[in-house]
Amino acid sequence: MLTDKAPNPPQVAVGFRISDIETRQYAFLPQHFVPDDPAIAGNLSLQFFCDKERHTLIVSALAQLVHEQRPSDVFMVAEVACSFAILPDDWNTKLVRGEEKIILPRMAAAHFAMLTVGTLRGVLHSKAQNSIAAGHAILQAIDVLSVLPDEMQF
Repeated sequence: MLTDKAPNPPQVAVGFRISDIETRQYAFLPQHFVPDDPAIAGNLSLQFFCDKERHTLIVSALAQLVHEQRPSDVFMVAEVACSFAILPDDWNTKLVRGEEKIILPRMAAAHFAMLTVGTLRGVLHSKAQNSIAAGHAILQAIDVLSVLPDEMQF
């Protein structure tokens, strides 16, 4: 589901490469984990940063996993940051507006967010696969468009 704001939002293709992936934090708190309780909820937050000198966008995704019946007892935390180096021509023609004001269109932001969330899922799987939380460290489907503005400015 895109949104009801526009039936066909404008597409802005931005050339890039993933230049860095950083696992900023990971923690498994076994004292809060209940193996017999399959009702897991995930809280996700996204942050966007811009390095204008390096023509790079950085997206950070932080997940906290809890049991639905105990939402204040986080049993797993993971955060990753993906850096996206934007091709110089696209940086100058599709993102820069006026005096070094950077505008990131919503659909481009959604693409970078989805790549980062997918990377976070992989980190969660890799870190938890040999623990008692194996099979429980799964993020549900996330509609990143529902949390993004029409455009982001840096």
